[in-house]
Amino acid sequence: MASMPVSVPAGWHARGQRVLARPCRSVSGAPVERALNAELWTRDGRRHIDFSARAGVVGHRHPQVVAAMLRELRDPRSSQACAALEPDAIRLAERLAALLDHGPTRRVALHGSDAEALESAVMLARRYTGRPALLAFSGSTHGHSHLTLAPSGGRHSHKAAGGAYPSYVHHLPFPHASLGVSLHETRRAFELLTQATIASSDIAAIVIEPIQRDGGILPCSSELLSYLRELCDAHSIILVADETRTAPGLSGRLLASGHFAAEPDLVVMGGPLAGGMPLAAMIGKAVVMDSVPDGLSAGEVNTLALAAAHAVLDVVEQTELCERAIALGRHWTARMHGLAPTRLTLDVRGLGAMRGVELRDSAGAPASAQAHAICDTCREQGLILQPAGPRDNVVPFLFPLTTELAVLDEALDIFTDALRRAGN
Repeated sequence: MASMPVSVPAGWHARGQRVLARPCRSVSGAPVERALNAELWTRDGRRHIDFSARAGVVGHRHPQVVAAMLRELRDPRSSQACAALEPDAIRLAERLAALLDHGPTRRVALHGSDAEALESAVMLARRYTGRPALLAFSGSTHGHSHLTLAPSGGRHSHKAAGGAYPSYVHHLPFPHASLGVSLHETRRAFELLTQATIASSDIAAIVIEPIQRDGGILPCSSELLSYLRELCDAHSIILVADETRTAPGLSGRLLASGHFAAEPDLVVMGGPLAGGMPLAAMIGKAVVMDSVPDGLSAGEVNTLALAAAHAVLDVVEQTELCERAIALGRHWTARMHGLAPTRLTLDVRGLGAMRGVELRDSAGAPASAQAHAICDTCREQGLILQPAGPRDNVVPFLFPLTTELAVLDEALDIFTDALRRAGN
């Protein structure tokens, strides 16, 4: 599909620079004229393949999601905020509770944003346990509000400018071969922390991303999750899985934590759940969530977001998108393993449709400059990718589960050419 060239209105960039808070930038380089599935068309007449995660689970403007939202807008009962006891909210809570084992013993709290849901999970854990401390992991990203930046262990330019963060948040090294950190070292770090800084009886919760997306597409190991589950059970700590970037379905399971036998006590879902509409959810054990009698949220949700969430889940379930995530991921991996050798060493990894390739030079050092050059070249050729990882040497591929195979192959062809240029 092609788009007729439309000139960008003169002066818009300068106007944006004058009025918008920095950084003001566009991943596509020009205003978007049209979006569909994994593709964007901008007003300068260019077409882009969007593998930057912004297309979510079912792509931009999925027809089924658009139709559900239009029906909701036409419904006279539609409102900006409805009570959580509305039928659509109850039905959504039932669907989300069923994502975890023992659904009848689960509770669901609906929220208006990822940050609100995660902060509520931390608040709940602290009130339930009566303890102050929170553990998180290096390389993690849990949000951009003041309180969600505190457990975020990755490099965040605006975190350094945010001043003091709560002293009750502590970080453990995330164990992964690419980081040179073993599970033994993570265990040892916990032992040292609880010997010298805080007692295990002061820890309310451990928060972890089943897949660190911004940290460089680093999936947890089953051994790590089992260790954390045992640790939490032994010390009465709440285990929180932050799935705001992984669910529903992006990992090949509705919940990325579903890849592991160890089940969390609380799960937080966010933006992808409702196709980018303002809706998030916390799912957890009833015994924990019922311990706060005065509630866990404002008790109101956006009806348009509810409609979008139901439609997203319908598409995921009816078209078997979890299975498609696995198939697309396998195809991506096969293409990556078939690349011609260059002077760069590639470490290919990920789960489902959350994939990434880490670049190192011939000496084994992180190839950060080359990763940026590759992403810049890809963007010039119409493929939107953005470097990630603690050293910016990982190129993530975050494609919607509805991506057509021909589009994925086109994107991989663009990447292959950019890699050849950077690696020779």
